[in-house]
Amino acid sequence: MPVIVSPLSHCYLDVPLRGAVGRSLGGRKGRAGSASGFIHPRPSPSSFDWEPAEALGPGRAAHVAGVEAAIWPETISDFDDLCFLLLPRLAGVAHKGWSDPQVATWTDHRDRLARHRRLWVQDGLTYFRTSTVDWL
Repeated sequence: MPVIVSPLSHCYLDVPLRGAVGRSLGGRKGRAGSASGFIHPRPSPSSFDWEPAEALGPGRAAHVAGVEAAIWPETISDFDDLCFLLLPRLAGVAHKGWSDPQVATWTDHRDRLARHRRLWVQDGLTYFRTSTVDWL
């Protein structure tokens, strides 16, 4: 039976961001996100290094129907906290879920993320400004 995959290491977007620093974040690093302690991902080459078709293990790609990003609201107090936890990681999950594995490289994704900044700023969205992306 085909299933939707949502690996904790890449698709649980309520897990706090590791390396979230800076005055512009308004202290969100300490208060937004689950205190589960499982992992602390950040947008980087290693966070983008996974393949949805392999999430269930070798030889089970045919059982993967799609990808799901999960977020649990217990520690989210406002829309800015929600955006901070989702962006830019939600774009990474979408890119992995929709793109051909040969095309969905970190370099390609990083360059696409840089172009999203303009839209997020225009809409007044709070996002994690990771140092691994050269934001335009």
